[in-house]
Amino acid sequence: MNDTKTTIKDLITKPPVVFPLVALFHFILLGMSLVSMIKAPAFITELSALWMLGYTIAWLGATAMRKWGAILYILITTADVVTWYSATTASDKTLLTSNLFLISLIFSFFIILYYRKLR
Repeated sequence: MNDTKTTIKDLITKPPVVFPLVALFHFILLGMSLVSMIKAPAFITELSALWMLGYTIAWLGATAMRKWGAILYILITTADVVTWYSATTASDKTLLTSNLFLISLIFSFFIILYYRKLR
């Protein structure tokens, strides 16, 4: 129970201002993906929601200043980039990669800048 209080406190007090704002951005996109998945259930919308869930969980870990969150976010971004470059057609690239394909690279850069400060 004490660890949970510490994690919630870390989410609010420790990270730079950018981290909680990006977490809010991830939550909004996750909500949009879930609504899209409910309205039109298909493999593509489920895959998009899965990408966003992974990104959101990883970013919350990074926002709580945890190294596992930062590493997970960078790994998910790497998987997204590999998926982008291994897809053969433009439609496959659009369908198989996340909506955060390019912006996640920028967010990963912020994580790398603050990696030493993470626990």
